[in-house]
Amino acid sequence: MSHSLVQQLQQKAIPVALVCQVLGISRSGYYEALQRQARVPLVCATSVHLKAAFHASSGSYGSQR
Repeated sequence: MSHSLVQQLQQKAIPVALVCQVLGISRSGYYEALQRQARVPLVCATSVHLKAAFHASSGSYGSQR
């Protein structure tokens, strides 16, 4: 939430460094949060099939002990 506040205040020409200092967050953390929001999560087809098989088997994995 505080990262969105930094972004709003930055649009009003308030320096990011000043806003981060007042809010008690690091500038690097703010920029990292921006990069995380921009990334698209990669979904591997194999992992989708494995998860589907796991749920289809009622949550069992491998042979029973």
